[in-house]
Amino acid sequence: MKAERLELAALASVAGPRATPEEINTYAYLADFAAVCEQVARVPEEVRQERVQALRAIVARPVDVEAMRAAFWLRAPLAARMVAVMSAKLPKERAGDTLNKFDALERGLIWVALERLMADLAQVQKCMQGGAMPTTSSRAH
Repeated sequence: MKAERLELAALASVAGPRATPEEINTYAYLADFAAVCEQVARVPEEVRQERVQALRAIVARPVDVEAMRAAFWLRAPLAARMVAVMSAKLPKERAGDTLNKFDALERGLIWVALERLMADLAQVQKCMQGGAMPTTSSRAH
């Protein structure tokens, strides 16, 4: 048995490693992908940005984008919308409003307030790591 393993090891070192067809296909795909990435990297960033903006203009009209935002707003839980508007010091009743009832200034206020809130919440979340495991008597509360 040991002799067979030694022979197989010797054959493998001479013949080199064998790749499955899936591995060969993956190597080819990754080589193609790397070539495309290099090609994209050679295009100046300003040109890439112009191309992206042109594509956005073709694919998504502003009316469509606003309709998508409005749909996402209404699908968000009411509690989340309340936190959003209250973080900007707007009345919590505004959470029930449709998105088109918020002007650009109000949206900006909410955006900035949420950015701050998310940063604060991330910090609070980090504080919640660890701690002692509860005993069965302390869980009864």
